[in-house]
Amino acid sequence: MSAPVRELSLRVLLQIEFVAVVSNHDGMFYAYAPQFDIWDVGEDFKGALTGMFDGLIGMLELVEERANIEEYLTSRGFHEKRKAYRTTKEKRKAAINEYIRDLEWEKDDPEKGKHLVVKVVLARTEPKLTHKFSQPIKSATWTPRYHYEETQKVAQATR
Repeated sequence: MSAPVRELSLRVLLQIEFVAVVSNHDGMFYAYAPQFDIWDVGEDFKGALTGMFDGLIGMLELVEERANIEEYLTSRGFHEKRKAYRTTKEKRKAAINEYIRDLEWEKDDPEKGKHLVVKVVLARTEPKLTHKFSQPIKSATWTPRYHYEETQKVAQATR
């Protein structure tokens, strides 16, 4: 008789949808999440985003330990719909434009005003074993997913 098959599945506990802005300035890449006021710098696109995600996840874990994460997200302008938190398109655009306007570019910088808008979904997931005799595994983790469209690569900011 063979052992029953165990299937690992993920249950989404919470999902946050936001945008990040990545710009190339003085040979370094800067990733910024204006809705959280968190940023990081890296030698390439992925390094900057990964660093920003690490900072954001650390901050969210701290909020989970000390406060109510739903209240925190609401205070940052997010609204909830079926355990997914997002902001309005107008708020996202305003935050991005404010950030781009505030960057200090050299007059002759070829990257001046160029930036990439990245759509991000940060999900709080919990694995569970689906078997009638097993107990769910309790170790929730944050998982970032992002994507961008090439057409957004060279968006000009208005000064």
